[in-house]
Amino acid sequence: MARLTSQYTLNISRDAREIMEQQARQIMGAIPEIRWVENYFRYHKDRLALDFEWCIKNFSKHARILEVGAYPFFVTKALMSAGFQVQTVDAPTAAVRDLAQQLAVSSRECDIERAKLPFSDAYFDEILFNEVFEHLRIDLLFTIDELRRVLRPGGRLWLSTPNLRSAKGIVNFLLKKEAWSRAGGVTEQWNHLRTMGWMGHVREYTSKEVADFLSANGFSVERIVYRGEWSNPIANFASMLKPDLRPFFSCIAIKPS
Repeated sequence: MARLTSQYTLNISRDAREIMEQQARQIMGAIPEIRWVENYFRYHKDRLALDFEWCIKNFSKHARILEVGAYPFFVTKALMSAGFQVQTVDAPTAAVRDLAQQLAVSSRECDIERAKLPFSDAYFDEILFNEVFEHLRIDLLFTIDELRRVLRPGGRLWLSTPNLRSAKGIVNFLLKKEAWSRAGGVTEQWNHLRTMGWMGHVREYTSKEVADFLSANGFSVERIVYRGEWSNPIANFASMLKPDLRPFFSCIAIKPS
């Protein structure tokens, strides 16, 4: 794999961090009763800021952007504040509907595992599909077919997901005999359906599995980027030497012309 070019930098600018923090405060102020949102942002704020950084470095201001699984709209609102037009699609729930209305987010409801996306063919230039793949439990082939359908030829799919073959994933497998890197426990993950209204992590994947899946289903994988840091200094040092031990990865894939 070639060295990272500037458009896929792992360095987050001060401006990107400040914009993300500002938008997050607005969102959390709109729904103070939903405590998990604050915890989610605290845990994922660097990943979210990097997603935003990549978008502003790579997207045309005239691009048609679809963000799948956008709720609670951290990246969406940051992009809107930077002048981008973003369409989101999320599960049909009252919480999504109410927050989208409060934040003036253009949101469409769709169960992406069962229903066709409510957009015409080849409509979008860029699709953000971040931290959603590992939650899907019904028909991955149907979902990826729909994403490819609404993406224009030459358009890009930006998919991020936890890295099963990360430092922690390897330790969990060898020492705990468990196959997870970021969120484990079969009962706990399935219980999300009852307590939160959506699925936890069905399973996590290696970068090869995701790249092979995309390649087999009509995409050309342009790049895999390993990203994120560990709180454990030993794991973090190992990841600096061997980036594929980082906690997350992104696949940037193109729909061939």
